[in-house]
Amino acid sequence: MIFKQILILFSILGISSTFMPWLHYPKSGAVFYGYDGDGLITGTIFLMSLLYLIFTWKNSFVSLMPKNIIGSMGLVLAIIAYFKIQNINQEKLTYVSDNPLFSSISAGFYQGIGIYTFGIAGLGLFITFLFDKVSDVFVLKKYSDTEAHIYKYKALKVWVVILLLTASITFFFLGSFRHAKPSVEQLKSSLSVSIKTMGEAFKNEKYDEFISYNHPVMLQNIGGAKKTIELLKATHQSLIEHNTKIKNVVFSDVNDIHYDDQTIQAIVTQKITYDIGSEQKDEIQKLVAISNDEGKSWQYINIGGKSREQIIKLFPLINSKLKF
Repeated sequence: MIFKQILILFSILGISSTFMPWLHYPKSGAVFYGYDGDGLITGTIFLMSLLYLIFTWKNSFVSLMPKNIIGSMGLVLAIIAYFKIQNINQEKLTYVSDNPLFSSISAGFYQGIGIYTFGIAGLGLFITFLFDKVSDVFVLKKYSDTEAHIYKYKALKVWVVILLLTASITFFFLGSFRHAKPSVEQLKSSLSVSIKTMGEAFKNEKYDEFISYNHPVMLQNIGGAKKTIELLKATHQSLIEHNTKIKNVVFSDVNDIHYDDQTIQAIVTQKITYDIGSEQKDEIQKLVAISNDEGKSWQYINIGGKSREQIIKLFPLINSKLKF
């Protein structure tokens, strides 16, 4: 009966994911729920599993064929959730639209808890099914039918403990073998080269190269790469009309750095020197620098005059611990 109760629990969890947020659009405040799309299909699968388990509640065990179907579908749903999350993570950085307005509104979108919940529920169905199979192999062959009912679930508990210990040890060793974090001085050197190259690209009107240093989410906020290049050309033309040109762009300083499992993020400043007629003027700009390859390359988000709250809302991928 414990096996069936666990299946029911994960089936209910899967159904609940249909009514949870799957996508958030922070710029517009819009939320996409599971029932607005594929959640209806996944929710129906979990519902069918739940109905079968309830209608056969009086039976101590789940029949072999339905049990295999429930376990297989659980694995399929977990795989679907995994690839959905991966695709969204990829799309967040590569999303483009021919409509600049739609691209801007969609900027910074991220997955909600619903996708994770239905993935966990599917994985839970499969793991529960797997443990039941393991118990069949290692227990049912050794005991009579009466004894098997008792020892089967004792074995289940043992396998749960073994799995948790194995997972803990695995994560510990994976963490131990991670590459050492680059030092602050190494990051400063890398940032200095990156910012100087980016500045030279703008000075020389190499706009395709320049926008490659802009974080994709920033380009989305502007309306896409094409729209960004149009604005860059307009800015360059405006400088010419005001008898102004950029003389130099250099890295100034790092104000704060945070490491996480996937990125290194920093608040940095750059100094732009302008030639205005016969005079020079310096301007300090603050940027969020993000690296996905341990500081070897960087992409930037210009903070401008925006507050910390505005930046976090527009760019949810930014580490909330960064000190602006």
